[in-house]
Amino acid sequence: MARFIGLRGGGQHAFQQAEQAFSRAVVLLPGSPLARYERGLLYWRELNQPARAIADFSQIIAQQPEALFMRGMAYQALGDYRQAVQDLEAYLVAQPGSRSAANVRSQLAALYSLLEDFPPALESGSNSSGGSLSASS
Repeated sequence: MARFIGLRGGGQHAFQQAEQAFSRAVVLLPGSPLARYERGLLYWRELNQPARAIADFSQIIAQQPEALFMRGMAYQALGDYRQAVQDLEAYLVAQPGSRSAANVRSQLAALYSLLEDFPPALESGSNSSGGSLSASS
């Protein structure tokens, strides 16, 4: 939603307004993970502030499992590839049948390639769901 508002409403200034709105929502609804999740996405994707995204995602992983995937992506944006791998692998264990699983496997293959650290399942070209996965994905 914030991305749509930002792109439709004038770019960076609108993204900053969206950040302020999500920050107010975090204060007003402290038990709800949605505002923190959306603000984390905004920090990571639009404002190029992955460290702030990581802080938001870290606080809501128990309530919003998808935040583990997003935190892994934010770590990747920071260049902390090992931590990104750890989060993405943990996400696949926690949410093996999620709609994001194929994307996570693809991200992991790219990260393993960067780290030159292929686990046996990827080296053989298979994954736990019986599909095929190559390091070039």
